Amino acid sequence: MSTASTSTALAFRHRFEGPFFRELMLGGIKHIPSWLQRLTMPLWGGIFYLLLSSARRAVLRNLAVILGPATLWEAHRRGWSLFRQYAQMITDTYKVYLGSPLVMEVESLGRTPELLRLLRERGGILATGHIGMWQVGPLLNGWQELPPFYMARAEEPNPLVQQWEQRFREHTRTIYTSASPFSALALAKVLRERCVVGMQIDRVLGDHTVTVNLCGRRARFPAGPALLSRVTQVPLVPSFFVVDDREGTRRLVHHVGPAIFVEQSSDREADIRCATQQLAAVYEQIITRYPTQWYQFFDFFDVPEDRANHTEDEPCVSC
Repeated sequence: MSTASTSTALAFRHRFEGPFFRELMLGGIKHIPSWLQRLTMPLWGGIFYLLLSSARRAVLRNLAVILGPATLWEAHRRGWSLFRQYAQMITDTYKVYLGSPLVMEVESLGRTPELLRLLRERGGILATGHIGMWQVGPLLNGWQELPPFYMARAEEPNPLVQQWEQRFREHTRTIYTSASPFSALALAKVLRERCVVGMQIDRVLGDHTVTVNLCGRRARFPAGPALLSRVTQVPLVPSFFVVDDREGTRRLVHHVGPAIFVEQSSDREADIRCATQQLAAVYEQIITRYPTQWYQFFDFFDVPEDRANHTEDEPCVSC
């Protein structure tokens, strides 16, 4: 683990993020017919693809890593496709927030009775990322089979945006990890009560990070999920919701990975690094399968040289 600056791993901020633009977006979602919304998604995605040059460049760099080099035309085509799908994801998500039913078939892969029983008996951390429709998962009826479900979230940097978003988050149990230095204690408490906590694994918001291998490159991940799992002795369960329309029908597919148990050896950092590498391996499978639903608007692979050199590279036997 390391403690260098984490500025490049923060979520991308831009001038269209204030409450005014979000309220404008919400008005369109409420009043524009769904068929027209879908028809105009390429337009909205294209507008923001042109306007947000910093995000565009970061997306092109990230896609080049996971998909390989491309011609100028192909690179921009897949970058624009990511922005288009992001616009559709935002629209679908806020529709659900507003009470509309999710008009997609939901399919689960890996959600076995044994895994559900494990989560009911021990609780667990559902490790997810900014892929597909990650915000919709906790709202689906399938979670009723689990113990009480909490979401670990960072507060919005803009207090006005945080206030605006709060009305959509009141229906879920939320523990804000950036609001208090005691948030880790709150998370540990609910996990010891055999609850389930959803945590992001692809946003570095503090100093405790792990540098692991991803798509043949080095990338930083937060150490928090694996550390919390080790302390509370609950499993880490990869959990990703993606939209799959390759067969002509839009489906929301829930990919659930096998449970990961963090080792309890005398080398805490090695245990955390090993578990995080296992999470990253599942994460890599998802982002390479659904690359234009990987919503990272900063350079994900921008790891300073001293950070990469600091991280030990010995493989762990269970990875």
